[in-house]
Amino acid sequence: MTTKLPVCPVCRTPVKSQQLTCEVCGYSLLTICRGCRSPVQMQFNYCPHCGRPLDAKEIGPTYRELQEQVEKGRSQLFEYANDLTKLYIKQRQLEQYLPTGLLDKVMLSDSQVVGERRYVTVLFTDVVGFTQLSAHLDPEEVFMLMNNCFRLLVEQVYKFGGSVDKFIGDAMMAIFGAPVSYGDDAERAVRAAIAMQEAIADFNQQMLPKLGKPFQLRIGISTGDAIAGTVGVEGQWSYTVMGSTVNMASRLQSAARVGGILVNQEVYQQTRNIVEYRILPPIPLKGIGDSVPVFEVMGKLSQA
Repeated sequence: MTTKLPVCPVCRTPVKSQQLTCEVCGYSLLTICRGCRSPVQMQFNYCPHCGRPLDAKEIGPTYRELQEQVEKGRSQLFEYANDLTKLYIKQRQLEQYLPTGLLDKVMLSDSQVVGERRYVTVLFTDVVGFTQLSAHLDPEEVFMLMNNCFRLLVEQVYKFGGSVDKFIGDAMMAIFGAPVSYGDDAERAVRAAIAMQEAIADFNQQMLPKLGKPFQLRIGISTGDAIAGTVGVEGQWSYTVMGSTVNMASRLQSAARVGGILVNQEVYQQTRNIVEYRILPPIPLKGIGDSVPVFEVMGKLSQA
């Protein structure tokens, strides 16, 4: 009569009676007796040291149980890897429009980038003189000059804790208050706007021989509620804000005089103690409806 050899619970390979590990998969064929704590081969039903019967848990898991454990571990591993991938993609997306310091705060915070209502300040700026420049310079030279110009403007946004939302031809949109708010975002936006005007003046001094005519800015700033979050399709996500506050900033920028900064009433109320303003008559803004109060920044912020 042929004695049936025990098998490895993992790969089902027959194993010899004194074998401690499976020759095929390396699985340990030892377990521990709960009575005397001695190592015992899995195929034993009783501990050869103390005679205590070994229950199923001590004998070892079945092949099916091991498969289930492996599958569970694999599933958890894939889930963890998927979370890491999403985190990496989110970071790469945020890197495109957030300065490093602000990016670190976003990644360490619990804030989500799904659609949510936020109280934000939106800044629109338009570079006046770009069209004329395109008429008498090569496209490569225009591209280089505009890139250098926008680099200066972006530096001012980052300096005051804002983020660049998008570039639209010769215009730029920036956000203060999302995805991270500092509580004084309207003031930060006005400070950034004034710094932009100063930066463009320095740029003109350096580049006037190439420009022929100096660049100037029109800037509009609006504070209010907006919906903030990521929009787009797979692989082309972008963080932005949408709503009437954005439209207001865009219309204020269009209505501003060349070299001027216009703000809405919310910005004025929050910064009038530190900024010199000229109160203008209410003006109609396209797409806004009734005439709205507007205020023009007239001087630098006080040092108080």
